[in-house]
Amino acid sequence: MKRHMIPLVILTTTLLAPPLWAADGTMKFSGKLTENTCVLDAGSKNQTVALGRQSTYAGIGGSMPHGNLIIKLNNCPMSSNKAYIRFEGTQAVGTSYSIDKIFSFSNTGQPGAAGNVGFIISDGDFTNLISVNGASRAYDLNTGAGAANQLTFSVGYLNTDRVALRTPGNAVGNVQFSVVYP
Repeated sequence: MKRHMIPLVILTTTLLAPPLWAADGTMKFSGKLTENTCVLDAGSKNQTVALGRQSTYAGIGGSMPHGNLIIKLNNCPMSSNKAYIRFEGTQAVGTSYSIDKIFSFSNTGQPGAAGNVGFIISDGDFTNLISVNGASRAYDLNTGAGAANQLTFSVGYLNTDRVALRTPGNAVGNVQFSVVYP
């Protein structure tokens, strides 16, 4: 009987002992529930933006607006009166001063692909470049039944290298976007 009693006492003591670890920090969570969000217009979901043709000699770092990306949000409820757009993609590799804002073309490095170039996305006029995996500025939205909002972004080429010129070839890319409500 004594032989069974010692392991039982040790097991009971172990289970009743206070934990031997300490908390290193506290995580807090907060959020907001809304009745709905805006309706993303069907034509905004899968767009193709034609960037057109541009000379490989557009100047070092040069860019020209070549296409518009339009995102339409409709029927926004009163609680969704602001939104920003997050663009997710792959950052280009290079030495450009703005490399954190240059998206890589998906065919970069493949045979026949353009070289030393990526694409940029801007809040409409190329004065505010959006970072790769970053968000646009917050947009004020019209709310209510039948309310329509059109968010226009400019897309263009930008050199990925401060010294090397672009090399000719095809430029094919893609990004995903998310509508985020602050």
